[in-house]
Amino acid sequence: MMPNVERRSSCSSRCAPPCRNRCRPNGFTRQVHGAKAGRLLAVATVGARADTEDMSAWWDEQLAAYSPAAPLPAAQAPHAPVSATGGPQHHQHRNHAAAAHNEWHWWWNHARITARLLARGVDPPAIEVFGPVLDQDEEAVLSTGMHYSRQYGGDGRYQKADLLIVGRPAVMAAGFAISAAVNHRRKVAARREAQVRWRDHQYVQVIATTDRLLCSTDKGWFSAWYENVTEFYPDLQSWSVTLGFEPGVAPLRLSGPPAPMICLWAATCLLGEHWANDPRLNALVHCALPT
Repeated sequence: MMPNVERRSSCSSRCAPPCRNRCRPNGFTRQVHGAKAGRLLAVATVGARADTEDMSAWWDEQLAAYSPAAPLPAAQAPHAPVSATGGPQHHQHRNHAAAAHNEWHWWWNHARITARLLARGVDPPAIEVFGPVLDQDEEAVLSTGMHYSRQYGGDGRYQKADLLIVGRPAVMAAGFAISAAVNHRRKVAARREAQVRWRDHQYVQVIATTDRLLCSTDKGWFSAWYENVTEFYPDLQSWSVTLGFEPGVAPLRLSGPPAPMICLWAATCLLGEHWANDPRLNALVHCALPT
């Protein structure tokens, strides 16, 4: 199975109303405001828009208006350094651990704040990205780095070792035994390789748009079009989101500190106005919806 095989729906155009309604059901209206991205949109390359500076200032005020109240999920930063004892090195490790924790805490708080704003019908401001070419009506809202992996199995093939030894019977018997041992080891390795598991682990740039999730892998850009997603599994406790596609396309998993934001944005695009009813987003929604 090829992990990066991409298939589009049979619709004539993604911009046509039938396709757009897959991501945004009737009755679910949004207010998308193009503006220079604030702190919410980390690691993004943003182009300034002079005519929307007021909107950017308004968005920053909205972010500053709420203070975090709910605790973080149980998962902590797995790559945070272990503190040493004594000396300058001890303080350096503590600073690194604090910085790692703050990154996860920052993304969690902003996902909660964004959920509150989305519940009011206000989307994050659009940003500009350079590299991948977006569709005419497609807008990017977030660009960041995440851990990427795909789930698929190998084909189970292996090359047999055929040793041709001519000589005394004892020498020929030894040659056959060696050949059988080599083939057995290769067969076991091929069976192990054929098992379905998460592969292609790498750290990639992820761009969330109104139509898809773009991932910059070592094989090029992979587009996870919302209209082709058949399964959606947000997991806030493990800081990850998994997307399933039609047969022939390997499932995609993204993980890391920005996972709550990706889970939230993908939910709004895939579930429409029902995103707030998803029990898997309770940790964000219950403390985010206005009372």
